[in-house]
Amino acid sequence: MKPNPCLLSQHLDYLKLSFLQTHHLEVAQQSAQQHWDHVEYLRRLIEGEYTERRQRVIERRLKARISTSLLQKFPSDQGLTRSGIQ
Repeated sequence: MKPNPCLLSQHLDYLKLSFLQTHHLEVAQQSAQQHWDHVEYLRRLIEGEYTERRQRVIERRLKARISTSLLQKFPSDQGLTRSGIQ
């Protein structure tokens, strides 16, 4: 049975594995050139996915913290509310 790259892409998209979807061929080429076993190939893919997701979490938290601190600077006696600003 031949692998179906379109089906793989659909599965990775459905599972929201963006790093794997974008980099699996590149990492596979590195794996072949450097003679990695399948566990090392998988480890590198998962490590990349983990790192990318962790970075997005940090960015979202920083963005939320900045938004919250900006809202706290507005005087509440002027009728500004969080829902009114959004």
